Amino acid sequence: STIYGHLSVISVKPGQSVGRKEVIAYSGKTGYSTGPHLHFTVLATEGVTVTTRKSLICGKNFTQPAADFSAYLNPLLYL
Repeated sequence: STIYGHLSVISVKPGQSVGRKEVIAYSGKTGYSTGPHLHFTVLATEGVTVTTRKSLICGKNFTQPAADFSAYLNPLLYL
C-alpha cells in the first residue's frame, strides 16, 4: 500500500489499482506546510489499519492509515 500526503488534487479512489506512469494526483501544500511537496510512504498492506478521525484544526473528518513499525517498507525498492 502507498500513502501520498499534501496533495492538491487526487485523481484516483482509495483501493483503485493504477498503472506505471499513470497520473494519480498533483502535489500541493495542505496542512502545516510552507510550500508544495509530497510525503510518500510504502507499507505492507497486511500491516495497515485505516481510521477516520475528526480534525482538531478544521473540524472536518480525515482518513488516516496507521501501521506497526514493522509494516513500513523502503519506498526506493518500489520506484
